[in-house]
Amino acid sequence: MELTSILQNQNVTYMILIAALWTLVLASVMPGTGAFEVVAGVGLFISTVAVFLEPINAWAIPLIFLGVVAFFLELRFSARGFFLLVAIVLATVGSAFLFRGPNGELAGVSWWIAAIGSLLTAGFFWLAFSSYLHSGKSEVDFSADQVVGQVGTAKTEISAVQGMIQVASESWSARSDTPIPQGSRVRVLSRHGLVLSVQKEE
Repeated sequence: MELTSILQNQNVTYMILIAALWTLVLASVMPGTGAFEVVAGVGLFISTVAVFLEPINAWAIPLIFLGVVAFFLELRFSARGFFLLVAIVLATVGSAFLFRGPNGELAGVSWWIAAIGSLLTAGFFWLAFSSYLHSGKSEVDFSADQVVGQVGTAKTEISAVQGMIQVASESWSARSDTPIPQGSRVRVLSRHGLVLSVQKEE
């Protein structure tokens, strides 16, 4: 099957777009690995190409946008799930009607796929962003300059190229001249932009 034929399947296009958004969020909360950025970039490129190949309902885009707004309102005000429910409903309707069907149907994406995709995405985003926002409210907080000299924990294996550490409530990209196993205690030696140079704490 040709790539053009695949991209003209609205359900496949929608699932590729969802996967790209998921990896984009993973890239934002786990920077420095490079893999998530590449996957997100490829997925968004394919989705963009598909949009030009398929007819869309432009009015569905504001529905999805309003769903995103409702999602962040729930994060901000903790409305006991009201805004989260509104976000899921708006995202589901907007997703189902985003593409028109191959035979002129108004809703090109399966309602089941749109609903499941919206539910899973809302849950995934909730875990990612709520954890990030809660970590920002921690009593122990280090500015970018204060992080040098602090002791943290290696969240991944750290090499001269890449790695992730946690210092207090903050996650940082890190590197080390000598390999450091995941779970080790590390001390921050210096900061280069958003990347920390670390060594294993004995």
